Amino acid sequence: MDILLVCSEIAPWVRKSEVAEVVASLSKTIRQVGHSVSVVVPYDKAYEDGGLLLARRLSPLKLDGHDPLTVCDTQLTSGVQLTLIQLGAETSEQRDLAHAYLFASAVAALVRDRREIGLRCDVVHVCDWFGALVGVAMKSLPEAPPVIVSVHDIHSQPFAVGSASKPITEIPELVVDGELNVAAAGLRTATCVTTVSDSYAQLLKEPTFSGKLAQVVNELKVPVVGILGGIDYSKMNPAIDPLIAARYDAEDHSQKGTCKTALQRELGLELDQNRPLFFFPGPLSSDLAGSAFAQSIERLLDQPLSLVVGQDEDDDEFLSAEVRNIAQKWPSRVATLALGAAQPLHRAMSGADFVILATPRSPLDTTPLFAQRYGTLPIALARGIYADSLVDADAKLETGHAFLFEREVAEEVLGAVARAVTAYGQPEFVRFRRRAMRRDLGWERPARRMVQVYRQALGVQL
Repeated sequence: MDILLVCSEIAPWVRKSEVAEVVASLSKTIRQVGHSVSVVVPYDKAYEDGGLLLARRLSPLKLDGHDPLTVCDTQLTSGVQLTLIQLGAETSEQRDLAHAYLFASAVAALVRDRREIGLRCDVVHVCDWFGALVGVAMKSLPEAPPVIVSVHDIHSQPFAVGSASKPITEIPELVVDGELNVAAAGLRTATCVTTVSDSYAQLLKEPTFSGKLAQVVNELKVPVVGILGGIDYSKMNPAIDPLIAARYDAEDHSQKGTCKTALQRELGLELDQNRPLFFFPGPLSSDLAGSAFAQSIERLLDQPLSLVVGQDEDDDEFLSAEVRNIAQKWPSRVATLALGAAQPLHRAMSGADFVILATPRSPLDTTPLFAQRYGTLPIALARGIYADSLVDADAKLETGHAFLFEREVAEEVLGAVARAVTAYGQPEFVRFRRRAMRRDLGWERPARRMVQVYRQALGVQL
């Protein structure tokens, strides 16, 4: 098949949201499993600043009722074709609904022009809300390809739409209860809709979660398909990671102990391989989850463990100060680690035995997958993407690969940590860790599942 992915950004050059990483990984993996993939994004000067060599097309893209648009092309090392369309706004902050409408029209014109020179476009896959009007624009084409829309975050729309002008405001698919909504247009014009998990698909139907868009979701003719994502093994793999103290894998993770010792030494913690090391990557926020963790820290030290707390510039100042005070009081058992770059996070994940996760950062939060790949067992709130991707361990460590708690209160966190400490002392723990590391957490399975959706969409279209 020939697939055209439409989005506002692709990592590592432009990354305003986690969708940029999804597009990069998904496009590369679909290419690896045998399909032709092109990605279309708005031009952003960050691509050239990041070293991409772009070739400007000699013939501009012609649109009805608008000046021709400049188009640039390049091929990524993965074999994915990347096309950039200049919309007159060089960064995402400058774009509005008019730019989204222009972008959608340009994508339709690209599909038209490709067809005229004999190139196929079997499926158009819209990966974020900036491309949500592509389905509207495709109506102008005879025998238009099916349009797949992926909902990664129903609450994330890239711009305000109240000030749009005609003819945009006259697009009926945009209107929900008298208000313009980009997501509504994307959902209503999609052949198929996918989202991050089955449970998120159910949440989309609830007005208390999706607001007015729940009405649109419930009116769809086909069910929303939940597809769990993955992690990029080229970036998250302890067997090849240049950022950690020693390499290891699921079959021989003895060098994880070397990583643990290096982290303990770097942070001034007591050098003790027999004491489990816990890592909290944050955020230290003032919400229930952040407060529950902060309230539990000193009580956690009743357990035979050490703790590393990640800190970020966006953390709550009061909670950050409280954690620093605890670290000064217990310097051999508690340490803080400044995050914000990849290396500290990778060092902590490779050295820790367990990672404590509160509320998911977003519907695309892959922290528990990252942790398991590195043999660091998650202790997580059973909510959102964590509940979808993790299975609670039983007392004998024969099933599951995580320790889940149900509520954002200190007692629940303490209970899950106590279970983890007990598990660490069992002979079965080595096998338990190996099972978590062996899980299929990459992008191949999600990519193949997405290809099935493409084929189903082609069947609907035909």
